[in-house]
Amino acid sequence: MNWKNITAPIIGFIVVATLILIWRAPAAPLPAACTMEAKICPDGSAVGRTGPNCEFAACPAPDDGLPMKYIKAQEWPPTTTVTDGSLVCADKKIINGTPYCVTATSEGAAGSTYTTYSYATEKNGKIITLSFVLRAVQCMNYDDQEQTECLKERAAFDVDALADRKIQSAIIK
Repeated sequence: MNWKNITAPIIGFIVVATLILIWRAPAAPLPAACTMEAKICPDGSAVGRTGPNCEFAACPAPDDGLPMKYIKAQEWPPTTTVTDGSLVCADKKIINGTPYCVTATSEGAAGSTYTTYSYATEKNGKIITLSFVLRAVQCMNYDDQEQTECLKERAAFDVDALADRKIQSAIIK
């Protein structure tokens, strides 16, 4: 038997079969070329489009500065306004030596209480007002253990200290 006569057709067959398989194989999808758009997130940061469908990346989770389980910031970061004038209110509340006019209005919805807070103080002939909304769940909706945790958290939470820290950091900036 002449191996040269058999080897050449086998090699030829293998080469042709390989070329056919390569030619018929589906092409790898080309990476998507996303547009250079940006979406502004609630915290002011921006995210671009990503992934095979060019969807906007997720916005970062808000850092509300409240490491709480049962009290969460609803509108955050707080809005700070500065206006000319002097602080006038019926009852000033002194927090860490600073006088504030404080208003808080609450309304309930779906097992939670939403409270809108406004803290105003005067500095150098300007009124600085901080406004934000907190959501507090109804503690009585939980079983005994979580109810106790919720009530302890609520008792330990000092919204006045939180507002004072935020306003003082705004004054320093």
